[in-house]
Amino acid sequence: GVGIGIDGLNATTGVDDSALNVQGNQVLASAVGNDAVNSLVLNTGTFQHPSATVANLQANSGSSISASVDGVAVGIGGVYTLAATSSNSSFTVQGNSIGASAVGNSAVNKLTSGN
Repeated sequence: GVGIGIDGLNATTGVDDSALNVQGNQVLASAVGNDAVNSLVLNTGTFQHPSATVANLQANSGSSISASVDGVAVGIGGVYTLAATSSNSSFTVQGNSIGASAVGNSAVNKLTSGN
C-alpha cells in the first residue's frame, strides 16, 4: 500500500495551535499495450499540391491490459486517524488524486511540411 499524509502524531494528546495540510498529491498507475509514433516530413519543393498518407494499424489479441492502485491511505494522524482533541488547529486534506488508466492501443501521427 501507499501512504500519503502526516503520521507519527500522538493520538492521545492531539495537536494544538497547528495548521496541518495534506494536499496536491497524486498516485497514478498506467499501462499501455501498444504505443506507436509515426511522422512524415513533406518537402514540397516546387509542387503546388503535395499529398501524403500515414496509416497506423494496431491490434491487441489474446492479451489483457490492466492498471490498478490498491491500498492507498490519505490523511492526517497516527495511521491517518487522529482521535484526540486538538485546540486552535486546522486540518486540510484536499486536492489529492488516485487513478488508474489502461490503454490497449495508443498512436500519435504527425505531418509536417519541409518548407
